[in-house]
Amino acid sequence: MAEWYGVTVSGDRVVGLDLGSNLLTGEIPPELGQLSSLEVLDLHSNQ
Repeated sequence: MAEWYGVTVSGDRVVGLDLGSNLLTGEIPPELGQLSSLEVLDLHSNQ
């Protein structure tokens, strides 16, 4: 089973992204809209 920091999966689907306080900058990529099972998206304290 693969594990990625800040990513929560259920089966083979991404259900959560917790990427707060990661010094991220730029636009939110439109591909996030393709995550049809995404329930939680946390991008706090980024630019």
